[in-house]
Amino acid sequence: MPSLLLFIIKQITEMLTNKQQQLRLLKSNTYKAETASRVKQRIHQVMEWSCAQGLRVGNPVDGVKHLLPKQPSASKRVEHHPAMPWRLIPEFIADHIGTPAKVSPALLLFVILTAVRSGEARQ
Repeated sequence: MPSLLLFIIKQITEMLTNKQQQLRLLKSNTYKAETASRVKQRIHQVMEWSCAQGLRVGNPVDGVKHLLPKQPSASKRVEHHPAMPWRLIPEFIADHIGTPAKVSPALLLFVILTAVRSGEARQ
C-alpha cells in the first residue's frame, strides 16, 4: 500500500478517536440529509477498512448515529412541482412548443402527450 494512503488513513483514524471530533466531522446534519448520509457511509467504510488492516480497534462511526438527531424520511423531504391543469396544456403547447422542428421540443411534446418519464423518452 502506498505510504501516503496509509498516512492519510492514520490521520483520519486518529482524528476520529474522541467524541468531540466525531461530532464535528459527522455533524453534516446541517447539510442536506442525503449529503449527511453519504459522508457518514464513506467515513464508515474507511474506518472498517482500517479496522480490517489492524490500524485501529472499533469503528467510531457506529456510535455517532445515536448522537445525531434523526433525519426526516425521504418522503417528507421531497417536494414535487404542482401539476398543470390538463385544460391549460393545449395553450402551453401552442405558446412554448409550437410545431417542434428540433429534437428537444419534440421530445418534450412526446413526454407531455404520452406521460412517459423523460429518461424513458430519451432512450
